[in-house]
Amino acid sequence: MLLIASLLAAGLAVPRPAPTPQPEPTVKVRVDSARHEIIITAGPYHLPQMAPNMSHMDMEMGGNETAVQKFEWPVQGWLRGFRVSVTDEAGKPLPREFLHHLIVINFDRRQLLY
Repeated sequence: MLLIASLLAAGLAVPRPAPTPQPEPTVKVRVDSARHEIIITAGPYHLPQMAPNMSHMDMEMGGNETAVQKFEWPVQGWLRGFRVSVTDEAGKPLPREFLHHLIVINFDRRQLLY
């Protein structure tokens, strides 16, 4: 029994390569005055692979922190609509299902609901 336990412990002590550090997500804000648009680009984000048998209802955050990225709103005025796209590092569109939640909060104004 002692020999098996020491072999198992030795197997667990096998050095594994360190995970590649992921760059911290950033947020960039650009104003296109000619088109009356504000372009907000955020990322990069590391998306862990979902288990093959996991359903949408089974998803858990699994210790992942929600990325809160504060930025200054560049103009005075109203927001009348928005479009969201998800792209890879080369700008190629990815499936929209990769975006699970997106929340925008104005920390300078109290709101009843967010």
